[in-house]
Amino acid sequence: MKKDGKDVEGGRCMRGSDERLNFSEKDRGRVWKEHMERIMNEENEWDQNMQADLVEGPVERVGREEVVKVLGKMKAEKAAGPSVEMC
Repeated sequence: MKKDGKDVEGGRCMRGSDERLNFSEKDRGRVWKEHMERIMNEENEWDQNMQADLVEGPVERVGREEVVKVLGKMKAEKAAGPSVEMC
């Protein structure tokens, strides 16, 4: 059988900080570990400037008609999930 539908699981090599390609699984793991340690431990510049619009006022109520409409679209004995379009 062809493996056309198979997902890509990873590369065969990784370039290390010394600019050399590493092909073995052990070396790729070492390169990945060095990379993650470097990016997780570096400080980023932040000017403490944050701007956001204020949201005030009452929360909109959900009406009975809206609930009945949505319940009418649901299939019997099926769990709703992220792919189910309710509205």
